[in-house]
Amino acid sequence: MFKYSTEILGKIIVHGLIAFGGGAAHYLSRAEHPRIINFLIAGAIGSFTGVLFGLLVSCFTDSQYMITAVAGIGGWMGRDGMDWLSSLVKKLVNKKIDK
Repeated sequence: MFKYSTEILGKIIVHGLIAFGGGAAHYLSRAEHPRIINFLIAGAIGSFTGVLFGLLVSCFTDSQYMITAVAGIGGWMGRDGMDWLSSLVKKLVNKKIDK
């Protein structure tokens, strides 16, 4: 039982680290005078967003390469990715409610 949960947790941690890198790289690409605290905050936001994107894609595919790539892209998107994802969920929920 714990074997499977530690495998899943390990994958989520890896996706979070990849997404952290995506968020941090996005910050560094835009910052004229980077600060370490903003770097860490952007990485943390990117990590959270990337893990959510990775978990969402894992519902559609078992390919770890695809899930990891989407987690990195989600990390790069950061807060904008969260805005996009929440608007998508709102549209889907509203369609279900209207039926």
